[in-house]
Amino acid sequence: MKNTLVLLLLSFGLFSTTNLSAQSNGDLEYQITKLLDNFCDDYFEGCFGWRYLDITDIKEMKKLSDGRLKVTGTVRNSGWFGTTHNRKFIATLTFLTNDGITINFSKQAINGGVETWSDCRKTIHPSR
Repeated sequence: MKNTLVLLLLSFGLFSTTNLSAQSNGDLEYQITKLLDNFCDDYFEGCFGWRYLDITDIKEMKKLSDGRLKVTGTVRNSGWFGTTHNRKFIATLTFLTNDGITINFSKQAINGGVETWSDCRKTIHPSR
């Protein structure tokens, strides 16, 4: 994963469950967007079969009672014949004590007018 060490250092320093509430909304949204952007650069196509373009919007970030962070927003990918699609996503970030971050990235899919969701779950460990 690009910048894994930097992102993990940021996540442990900036996003530890004790520090989440202390971050300004703009800083936190920027850092989380960057983390998810790098995650999608590395795993989106392998998980979902479509080329990742970008995260276009973060709608909500919410710290859950168990310490995880839930992020909802919109992701853009390219489909058949280069068409672009904007789809909703829900990402849940679990911060593992000194052992990395587990990201569960769920992306909306619309097939024949029916909405479904696909998941991509990866645990990213710090470089040792």
